[in-house]
Amino acid sequence: MTSDPATDPAVDLPPGTLAQHWKGGLYRVEALAVRESDGATDVVYRPLADPARRAWTRPLASFVEPVTGLDGERRPRFVPIPLPDDRALRATAAAAGIEADLVDATLARYAEPQRHYHASWHVHDVFARAAARGLVLGRAQILALLFHDAVYVAGAEPGSNEALSALLLRQAAHGRALPADEVDRACEMIRDTAGHRPGSRESETVIALDLATLADAPARFDAWTELVWLEYRHLFSAQPEPRRAFLERRLRVLGALREVTRSQSMPDGFDAAFASNLERLARRMPG
Repeated sequence: MTSDPATDPAVDLPPGTLAQHWKGGLYRVEALAVRESDGATDVVYRPLADPARRAWTRPLASFVEPVTGLDGERRPRFVPIPLPDDRALRATAAAAGIEADLVDATLARYAEPQRHYHASWHVHDVFARAAARGLVLGRAQILALLFHDAVYVAGAEPGSNEALSALLLRQAAHGRALPADEVDRACEMIRDTAGHRPGSRESETVIALDLATLADAPARFDAWTELVWLEYRHLFSAQPEPRRAFLERRLRVLGALREVTRSQSMPDGFDAAFASNLERLARRMPG
């Protein structure tokens, strides 16, 4: 049986892997180093919340060893969260005749330093999930997924990020051999992601892929929550309890979103997993 890389402590740790500490903090693995004195393997890692801080090292065996949490449960000291690479995206785009330079220019938007969740890994992730599910995406869907968060400003007016992302697609498509009707449909699907209410069957697939992380396994869902916090924390800095204010807002937003998705065609098991993650998130509220 293949182990789950999010929970298997024997997993490899390639550079770029996220690792969540048992207390909740997120770190990025920068390298595996060989200790000169005895040849043992050390993990070099840095806190995602403050990447300017010095890097830390810890023996690999200690990095993944089980510890007892405050709730009495045994869990790995760090849970690795591997992020998808760009192979599925590039293969899908190339098969649809979407030029590599268009893909590169769009991915550069997702590499902006203020992004943590709505970053390049997320757009790679939606294509990796589509490939894993054996979905055959149309070119309009591919364009919609590629551009759906191309413009993202945390705290922007509802719908403005999506409207600007759709506009960016129109500008990028100008002068290219992309059928106008497909660009139009892609822009509609991008705008649909603002309220997560699909206007068509193809938009339904795009939205389901975009929201798939909400039904992920607990370790992954917790990691995604931390990435959203890093993206939005500056908006709560004036609050007496910034973290609590963020989690309260996050619960309200996701609770409303669950009501929306319950009336839609989502993958089997999505709602139960989403509800379970919301319950766990509520239990994590500071006392």
